[in-house]
Formats: sequence, C-alpha cells, structure tokens
Amino acid sequence: MDKPLPNGVGNTEDLEHLMSRRPRRNHSPAKAKVALAALRGEKTLAELAQQFDVHPNRISDWKASCWRVSLACSGAAYRRSRRWT
Repeated sequence: MDKPLPNGVGNTEDLEHLMSRRPRRNHSPAKAKVALAALRGEKTLAELAQQFDVHPNRISDWKASCWRVSLACSGAAYRRSRRWT
C-alpha cells in the first residue's frame, strides 16, 4: 500500500525518481574553471563536456558569461584610467 510521503512526494515511485537524480553542480569555482578551459580553446566543447561531466550547452553559456564579464571589467578599467589623464 502506497502511503503519502512528506514534502509533497506522492508515493514511493516519486521518491525513487527523486533519489535517482544526480546532485546539482552549481559551484562558481567549477564554472570558472570550465569557462576558462573553453575560452582557451585547446579542446572542443564535446571533449570538455566529457571531461567535466557537464552538458556542452551549459559550457557555452558559462563561456559567454565569462566573456561578457571580462569585457565589462576591462571596459570599466579603461574608462577609469582615461578619467584621470
């Protein structure tokens, strides 16, 4: 007999599905490491995805984000340096 389980889990089948999922990996240092490896361009996205166990689309997103941040930082530094000359 399936009894309702706590935290909105309906039955044991739902619980098994939840337990079979891999834990999320959303750590910033790991993202930075993967993004920098992608920016270096020494390996393809498929190779990086296999090495870091991350989907290639996620690597592309992190790479683009890293690129945007670096451009914003360098642009801000340039504007600051030009202000004082």
